[in-house]
Amino acid sequence: MSIQRIGREQRLRLKSDFENIRDQGKSRSNTFLVVRTVPNGLKHSRYGFIVSKRTSPLAVNRNRIKRILRDVISRIPLREERDILFIARKSALGATHAELLNATWHLCNKLELLHADGRETTTSKLR
Repeated sequence: MSIQRIGREQRLRLKSDFENIRDQGKSRSNTFLVVRTVPNGLKHSRYGFIVSKRTSPLAVNRNRIKRILRDVISRIPLREERDILFIARKSALGATHAELLNATWHLCNKLELLHADGRETTTSKLR
């Protein structure tokens, strides 16, 4: 697993950004994740990750899930100009990298966040 750094301009940092996604965004979920998205009016996408203490009381486990999700979004061809929030569920704690990759790809496809060529790509090619 390669660790991809997300630049400051690509991160959701303000409380108002998170509230905007919560109030106005579209949402889809599966066993491992909830993905919320809203157009941001910028030329790039911004990403946020929420892994609550209810998911795991140990910071090392929460950080592991966030690292995997950052790697996953670097492998998936996502459209620009969106704010995307990834919320981990408790079952994500025991998930493998491949399971989180497949779950994320599936949700992004449902929300039409993938580039046109990314929708035709099978998840096996993303590994």
